Amino acid sequence: MKTMVNNKAAIKQKALDYIMYMILASYFNKAVCQSPLREKQLFLCYKDIKLDEQLKMEEACIRYIEKFQKAVPESFWKQEVEVHFKGRNASAIEVHGNNQILCVRTSYEKGKPQFQIRLLTKKADEQKGGTSQKKRPRKNAA
Repeated sequence: MKTMVNNKAAIKQKALDYIMYMILASYFNKAVCQSPLREKQLFLCYKDIKLDEQLKMEEACIRYIEKFQKAVPESFWKQEVEVHFKGRNASAIEVHGNNQILCVRTSYEKGKPQFQIRLLTKKADEQKGGTSQKKRPRKNAA
């Protein structure tokens, strides 16, 4: 029985992640998910919860985004961004713009959606497609 309860909680958490991702992405000129498989998994969890639960989560996400939207520079919202899911359970969503990364953490505890947000500035070498970590050349397997 406990496994079933944990599974329901995990499904609701993933549904909340999907809802936040979809609503947040709609605020940008264009948002591209960098993990289509994860996106599909989250979508299936979203479809698995009841409609009234979906609506409750959607309203909570919209209210939260509208609260912090004004604190983020308007130019950030006008970009084409990449969306990354972080963490094993995808409870962190990162939106990568040209110069900044918007990090949103979600949690669904005791029937209530909760959120945390941070806006980070990219390092100079990360901006406009660069990465801060140098890739090592692959060794040939022979």
